[in-house]
Amino acid sequence: MKSLYKRQLTMMVGIMILSFTLLSAAFMLLSYRYLISEKRDSLERNAGYIAGFTAVYYQEFRDIQDELYSSYVANIALISDSFVIVADRDGNIQYATDGSNIYTYRNAALPQSIVSQVIDGGGYAGLTTLGGIYPGQRYTAGLPVNATFLGKTVNEGLVLVSVDASNLAEMWSATATIFFFSAVVVLLISVVASTLTSAYQARPLNEMAEAARKFGQGDFDVRVTGYEGRCDEISTLAEAFNSMADSLAKVESQRSEFIANVSHELKTPMTTISGFA
Repeated sequence: MKSLYKRQLTMMVGIMILSFTLLSAAFMLLSYRYLISEKRDSLERNAGYIAGFTAVYYQEFRDIQDELYSSYVANIALISDSFVIVADRDGNIQYATDGSNIYTYRNAALPQSIVSQVIDGGGYAGLTTLGGIYPGQRYTAGLPVNATFLGKTVNEGLVLVSVDASNLAEMWSATATIFFFSAVVVLLISVVASTLTSAYQARPLNEMAEAARKFGQGDFDVRVTGYEGRCDEISTLAEAFNSMADSLAKVESQRSEFIANVSHELKTPMTTISGFA
């Protein structure tokens, strides 16, 4: 038979494990979405800077192949630790850099699905390899390059800014690891606290059970003490138990006194009868 202590401890530990499981699942999902959202906003912001600068260059010089343009875009790529691709409206790559090097993709074009999303839909964000241009999955954000000529807006191409997806995974993994170890420490502390609390609540009940067994053996002097200041249900139960013990002791005393009186009253006539006999 399971004791109240074991049942209560098992229930409390089970509730804590379930709570931490649900909390960890929610935390991991929300933290991952937050990291993705933060990185998307950062990439879109950098893509906006480059797209605006590129549009100005197209308006002024009709060409982006010069040192000033390369330096500006390379600095943004270097500071944000990202890879930048500038392409025309057909998806042909015009310029690509990671901040340290400039890459030439001859006869390489971006996937038309992404080009259409950027030019027609106004932007793109997601994981992609750009049809094999990237060696692995990268989180990429893209914006169109819209230049103004004679009061008319003309699309000149698009800008894609990307980061390695493994960086996001590492950030999320580090955050999840910190949360996991914190949860384990809190869980261990909760188990120890639950053990002490359960033992604290079960101890007076065990003492009352032991006192009741002694009552059955005829010892009516046992009392449950030390719980008067708790001011809870245990103290109320202890007070009721001691009151019951006092009543039982009083009844036992009256019974013993009654038997003694009856024995004394019967002893006198029996002595007289024995004398006459």
